[in-house]
Amino acid sequence: MKPVVLAFVVFAGVLVGASRLTGEQAVRAEGLPPRYDTDGLCFRNANSTNGFAPEAVTSCVASQSNALNRLRRMWDALPPALADDCDERTRATGKQDYIALENCLKVQMSQNGAVPLVPLPAVPRMKKDEAAPQ
Repeated sequence: MKPVVLAFVVFAGVLVGASRLTGEQAVRAEGLPPRYDTDGLCFRNANSTNGFAPEAVTSCVASQSNALNRLRRMWDALPPALADDCDERTRATGKQDYIALENCLKVQMSQNGAVPLVPLPAVPRMKKDEAAPQ
């Protein structure tokens, strides 16, 4: 690879990384769910060995849109650590899927009552020689 091309690729990678970081920070500041490429997800899912199924794209886009709308209504009430954890888990699958994000959040919220999946803030422990408050 020529040095000019290599320098351009490195520079482009830095720009993409920086814009992604500021974009995610802006989304968190605005109180909105993360941005996912649902069109790409739906078009990939609609392609099969039997060919392309346009009705599958329509159904997928509608389902993703409905999930996104439900997420928008609840997003501000979610603890940021929980929302970030589920976003990371969803992105780790390689699919940007609002239904998967919503399901992760539901599971985390239902299980956080008994055994938290997202670590809770540490509570200061008392030293042995301190008396318990009465």
